[in-house]
Amino acid sequence: MEIASLQTELEVIIFAAIYFGIIAYMKKDRPRRVWIVEDSEVDRTLLRMNLDANDIAVTYINSAKEFRYKILRPWLFKRPDQVLADYHLEDNIKGTQITSLCETNGIECLLMTGDDREILGISPEKVVRKSTEDSFYNTISNWLHTKRVSHG
Repeated sequence: MEIASLQTELEVIIFAAIYFGIIAYMKKDRPRRVWIVEDSEVDRTLLRMNLDANDIAVTYINSAKEFRYKILRPWLFKRPDQVLADYHLEDNIKGTQITSLCETNGIECLLMTGDDREILGISPEKVVRKSTEDSFYNTISNWLHTKRVSHG
């Protein structure tokens, strides 16, 4: 066998190995990415302490402004699969602005609020009432763990 032929065969084998390695990597399960938009340090701390977030990559975001910055720059920040957002945010911003951006980008969103009133334009099953009770954290944990992740 000639050296040139052997070199060509070796190049094909290397190319195939790299190609199939990339395909396998792309299909590999990755942790679900969740962004939590909460402007209260106390509430962020309580969420960190009480949520069952095993196998989930959680990013805490402090403001609607930071959320907008990150969601509108997908080339810089890995897109979340789900977003959990506070309803009452700084500067009189409402979480409905977060849900709107999520809907536009095809991202599931759940709103948290301590407000007992109905949130106009938001389906009640997309709202969870804040509480220090275990049931509040269990509801969020269940929501995080029952949604499906798209690979990518």
